[in-house]
Amino acid sequence: MHVLRMFWVCFSPFVKRLFFFEPLIYQLVSFSSVISCVGLRISLYSLFASIMILIYISVINVDLLFVTIPIIALILFIPVFKEMTFNVILAKFFPFFLLISLYAIYQNLFGYTQVELNWIKSGLGQVSEVGYFIRDDIRPISFLAGTPELTIFFCLYFLYFYRRKSFLGCIFCLSMMFVSGSRGVIVAFWVASFLMYFKARFWHRGSYEVLALVSLVINAGVYFLLTIVGPAVALLFPEKRLFVFGTFNARIETLLAFYENNKNVNFMLPTASAEIVYDNSYLSIVSMFTIFGLPIFLYYCLKASKDQKSFFAISLFLGYAFYADVIYSYYAMFLIFVCAFSRNYSARVY
Repeated sequence: MHVLRMFWVCFSPFVKRLFFFEPLIYQLVSFSSVISCVGLRISLYSLFASIMILIYISVINVDLLFVTIPIIALILFIPVFKEMTFNVILAKFFPFFLLISLYAIYQNLFGYTQVELNWIKSGLGQVSEVGYFIRDDIRPISFLAGTPELTIFFCLYFLYFYRRKSFLGCIFCLSMMFVSGSRGVIVAFWVASFLMYFKARFWHRGSYEVLALVSLVINAGVYFLLTIVGPAVALLFPEKRLFVFGTFNARIETLLAFYENNKNVNFMLPTASAEIVYDNSYLSIVSMFTIFGLPIFLYYCLKASKDQKSFFAISLFLGYAFYADVIYSYYAMFLIFVCAFSRNYSARVY
């Protein structure tokens, strides 16, 4: 059953692309992916929090209700993810891992098939047509919803192979991350991996919650550092999409624009203009729940970091949240929830 859930999250985006000519069916298939987290048990604590959030959003901007349903569904059905066993579900999903990898390689070498081209040109995707074709290379998405989700998928399998001490598996996943090429996810992955290695070697008794806080600080520093070194890196690889500087620069411009739009209320009051800031999860939280909501959000994120596996997921999330509003990407958050809340296996964790 759990493999079926993961299968639909990974492959339903491709299924809906087959209906590029019919927006209604496209939307129905898209929304059906939310069913993949539904179970017989819910978290009562999450139920209470979800009701409060829904009431709050209805007051400040009712138009945002629809986009919050997927993340609330994930939170409500956290018990579903706690029933999963991380290594078991990834082991059973391995044939599909190979299929997804092969299709990503195919896209990288030969470009998109007619299915993807029809979908991209239809305008139904969240990214405009020009966003899929930068320089001479493309954005491999395989069967998943997009480049970030594909890269997160390979991050999870990297951790799976790492815990099994499979060197070849780790190298393959690293290679596939660069094939898929979601820069924000790759940066967050390296921060999480470095801290995971640091704790194993030098900080055995350290708390994973504190380590997640360190990850947040480092990711914030790297986020701003990239805007400084970005132009130099872009000059070294002028033809590669992975090193295009403009998107890093645009994210700083997003920060400045957000400040200008909200400085009059000092970020302490939600306004009718409360919105999702698609290039930054933290700005979205402040926009919708004010500056007071951000510490609460971060507190529960850090609290969820209890062991190596959950730390890896939370660190990945906290890092990538600087580059995209990952909270409202159901496909990405489902994969993160699998890693963060599934059960550990009995092998020794280093």
